Amino acid sequence: DNVRVPVVNRIGAENEGWQCARYLLEFERGAGIFSPRLRSQLKRVGDVLAGEAQCDGDTTVTTLRRLRFGEVRADLDAFEMLELKTMCSVAPGESPGPVASVLKLRASRLRQAISEMGTTVVGAESLRWRADDAHDEEPSEDEVLRACLLPDFLNARAYTIFGGAAEVQLGIIAKSCLGA
Repeated sequence: DNVRVPVVNRIGAENEGWQCARYLLEFERGAGIFSPRLRSQLKRVGDVLAGEAQCDGDTTVTTLRRLRFGEVRADLDAFEMLELKTMCSVAPGESPGPVASVLKLRASRLRQAISEMGTTVVGAESLRWRADDAHDEEPSEDEVLRACLLPDFLNARAYTIFGGAAEVQLGIIAKSCLGA
């Protein structure tokens, strides 16, 4: 409140700072492609899930995990299509508009779903810290993957907070699309 900016330092018209900031944020949020990284993370979780299924056999838990994996993969496919459609419109110079907030929100929630699935598959093992044998020998790719699951999960919790809280993104979407 009561912020004063010298006219020489002002960008845009007086009292229109939010419009300027929103325009910049549209390109920050809507000009990146996140699906390849998300797809890579999902593949790693799928590899862990496949390994667990070989050990556990075809149990109800394994079946439910496979169903959840399929749901997340379908969500990721839809997200990727929206991303590509947005990039096609931004390339000739159009503004991504409110879809930038949709992309940011969906990317955050997909990352959370993927990391949650990974820690669920591995279970309590993801909590184990291997400080004693950390320097004995080179860890296998599977061990590295499993060691990264919990930190990934914990970091992903913040994705709907930093870079614009989910509630803020939903507010932008509602205001832009619904006129609310």
